[in-house]
Amino acid sequence: MNGYHAMRNIDALIHDVNFSARTLRRSPGFAAAVVLISAIGIGGIAVMFSVLWGVVLRPLPFGYPDRLVWAEATTAAGRPNSVSALDYFDYRDQCNAFESLAARSVFQSGRVVTGTAEPERVPSSKVSANFFHTLGIAPFLGRSFSPAEEVEGGPGVVVVSHGFWERRLSARRDVVGTLVTIDDAVYQVIGVMPERYDYPAGVEVWFPMQRGGWAESGRGNNNFLMIGRLAQGATLARAQSQMAVIAARISREFPKEKGGWGVRLTPLHEQFFGPVRPVMLMLMGATALVLLIVCANLSSLLLARVMSRRGELAVRLSLGASAAAVTRQLLIESLVLVTAGAAVGVGLASFGIRAVKALEPGDLPRLASIGLDAHVLWVAVAATVLTALLSGVAPALQGTRLDLLSNLRESARATAGRRHLSSRRLLVTVQLALSLVLLVVTGLLLRSMTRLHQVDPGLKAEGLLTIDVQVPGRDTGTQSQRYFDVLDRIRAIPGVASAAGADQLPFFGGPWNGVHRADRPPQTSSDFLPATRRMVTDRFFETMGIPILAGRSIKPMDGGNSRPVTVVSRSLAQQLFPNENPVGRILVLPWGSLEIVGVAGDVRDFGLATDFRPAFYVALRQARGAPDSLRLVIRSAGQPAALLPSVRQAVRELEKDAPLYRVATMEKWLADSTARQRFSSFLLGAFAGVATLLAAVGLFGLMSYMVAQRQHEIGIRLALGAPIGSVRNLIVRQGVVLALAGTVVGIPCALVATRMLGTQLYAVSPTDNLTFAVASLVLLATALTASLVPALRATRINCVEALKAER
Repeated sequence: MNGYHAMRNIDALIHDVNFSARTLRRSPGFAAAVVLISAIGIGGIAVMFSVLWGVVLRPLPFGYPDRLVWAEATTAAGRPNSVSALDYFDYRDQCNAFESLAARSVFQSGRVVTGTAEPERVPSSKVSANFFHTLGIAPFLGRSFSPAEEVEGGPGVVVVSHGFWERRLSARRDVVGTLVTIDDAVYQVIGVMPERYDYPAGVEVWFPMQRGGWAESGRGNNNFLMIGRLAQGATLARAQSQMAVIAARISREFPKEKGGWGVRLTPLHEQFFGPVRPVMLMLMGATALVLLIVCANLSSLLLARVMSRRGELAVRLSLGASAAAVTRQLLIESLVLVTAGAAVGVGLASFGIRAVKALEPGDLPRLASIGLDAHVLWVAVAATVLTALLSGVAPALQGTRLDLLSNLRESARATAGRRHLSSRRLLVTVQLALSLVLLVVTGLLLRSMTRLHQVDPGLKAEGLLTIDVQVPGRDTGTQSQRYFDVLDRIRAIPGVASAAGADQLPFFGGPWNGVHRADRPPQTSSDFLPATRRMVTDRFFETMGIPILAGRSIKPMDGGNSRPVTVVSRSLAQQLFPNENPVGRILVLPWGSLEIVGVAGDVRDFGLATDFRPAFYVALRQARGAPDSLRLVIRSAGQPAALLPSVRQAVRELEKDAPLYRVATMEKWLADSTARQRFSSFLLGAFAGVATLLAAVGLFGLMSYMVAQRQHEIGIRLALGAPIGSVRNLIVRQGVVLALAGTVVGIPCALVATRMLGTQLYAVSPTDNLTFAVASLVLLATALTASLVPALRATRINCVEALKAER
């Protein structure tokens, strides 16, 4: 019996679908409009959820990633920091809340690979022997490191990435045991990682950390980050408690290096994707608003169609059709239309995803891997059903609440009564209010971008070319001089106005050290002032366009046989020597002291959206060791890019195995520092434009419907001599009233939404009056434009025909 009823229900469903298809074929214009509007909403949902899923929500590509924890040190001032290798060994050996606790180097240092192929610079990382095991990743070929290789003087072994294996080792299956030359030293390949493994991001060669090595020595040598896997049954709180006890002991035993330091644990997923989650959720929220506008627009269209068919529906009800059957039929029509729109929207989403990838801000993780996978398609299906229900329920219910006798008499007219206008007015008001929210949010982001572009970076970016060069080898005694030889050759190139080098440039961050005045020694590590440290050559400030405010810059005479000197930034000078002249004073670091010979202007080291941070510059000739690579800055008398061939040739003449990479103008780096804000502004602007257009279409449809509904009345007005302008103004006024109602509703909603922008804005208040005013004016102008065409059409009504139509 149950099977019989199921078959009857299926047959009824198939009949309703076929009937809906036949009915809709008779109204191709209406069907096309609904399909197009549905495609916009569901396609947008598919695009943005693919980004949200791929970047933030998708689980990390590690074994049981929910048990992975990020562990970082905290200074006495509460700032996050890395740990020394000795700290790591203490944590690893004394905390039993972790099944495994691993470490990796903070910086992905570049290494030069030579051999039969062209020299190539590859990023590398030092990791503990249990690193890959902790992540739950096994090598594709060979093995990972063993504890015997985690000691100074251990075997020279490396694990390489899948890409390195394909590119440099010919994808040989018997690669284990192969020797490779890296920085003029020979290493044995013991393992190849899987194809999709990419952590730390971009690293292609992994070396074992070596207990007792120079990078692993000393409590103040904080070169490592920690990742732990919780033991079965262990909680994050238990691990935090145990690690805090160990941190307190280290702080007591080594007060100079670690006084007041602690440790903080967070889920690894949160550490990776927490910073980008607000941007993704903001964009997803904008997409949801557009979908609501789509639903309101569809509901308005479907309501108009139901009322145009009220004669047909009245006949069906009078002949005995149940209200449930009519409701089901109308809902299925809505579902058929929205499903067709979803199919088109998903097709369009593939192009949308490509556009999003093309706009990639550069700092959104995993964006390159997004696509239309099963998760995105299921969300599209859910959005389809939700859209069909939200837009179809009210019109379907309206179709069953007809006055049978009156509608049978009016069946020839196929027009809705005035009593149904209130529902459509409400829907249009909602669309306008939601559009205002998106317009305000977009306006705030655009104003923020404008303010960012007006920010003084502290240097002159025009005419600057930046190139990274790395000479192979680790002989620090000669490596620095080799860099200076390269720099001298570049300075001799015609067209080069000035050239210099540094280990790091502004907008790329950089290492920092705790510093203090010589006459005010710190009592604990918290008394040190953190400052960004850069190693620079002579002519650095002149080439970069950073002004020297007092004293002098770094000179060629600042070499290994002269007193160590430094140039400090203005913000560092103000914090350490308020109302004093710092030139000639002594700056003390954990590893030595430097004489301050100059004060330079502040530079926004970490991007245009960040404040100035204290910094100091040391002479590269006086540095304790040469940097892995040198970041060249070349000021051109003409177009910077035109110098690249000459620079490449000059480097090859001296260092044939030195790769050049990361070539760009300083103006590009400036633009990249605001890439995330530009990404958000563009996408939100696109959503706001679509939402406003949909709201305008909805208002246009409503005004056109009202003109048709009041055709007889307008004909009488014109026949009695009413001025054309008064008729036009009557229609326009109603559209403006709806826009004002949408503004009144939308402004409080926008005030709530903009509170969530917070850190996304720069030098702009979330309640900026100008932005709210401009957005409201844009909405009113849009409403005025959408109402004007129906109003003009109303003034062209033929009075005689309008009066005849009412007979």
